[in-house]
Amino acid sequence: MPYRRPGLWLGEAGPGVAGGPLGRLFLAPPPSSSQDRHDPWARSEPLAEEPHGPTVLVVDDEEALCHLIRDALARRGYRVLVATSGVEGVRLYREHARHVQLVILDMVMPGMDGRAVFDALQAIDPGVRVLVSSGYMDEGTAANILRRGVAGFLRKPYTLRELVAAVQAALGQSP
Repeated sequence: MPYRRPGLWLGEAGPGVAGGPLGRLFLAPPPSSSQDRHDPWARSEPLAEEPHGPTVLVVDDEEALCHLIRDALARRGYRVLVATSGVEGVRLYREHARHVQLVILDMVMPGMDGRAVFDALQAIDPGVRVLVSSGYMDEGTAANILRRGVAGFLRKPYTLRELVAAVQAALGQSP
């Protein structure tokens, strides 16, 4: 099922759509989208009254994707913190470590990359739960990071269903 936000869309395209076989799409709007000013969220499902679930920290340099993830997880009752750089992610984790149950971490970011962030998070809390996300990691690098104790790997691009399932699995929740 596609996830829609004014100007943002994440979903799956069937055969013959988007130029080929089944594929995943993520489209971002130009920054001056008038829809964003008038209706910041096209509600396809009700918002959770008050986030009551686990706290998730999203660390990804793609700001639009961070907000998409934040909104999708918040709708399901999660509390979500967002960092658009590795340095900011480490700072937020240091400040909120006792509340953060899961970190969704992009491995390829400018400046402080995902490996350096992962090391810093483990220095703060060796038991930190991290769900690694990347579209550019080779299998050897993914296997190496998985051996280091991450809670899972989410290959970009992913659907919202895959995101939610990965978050639930990493937190030991049933779907």
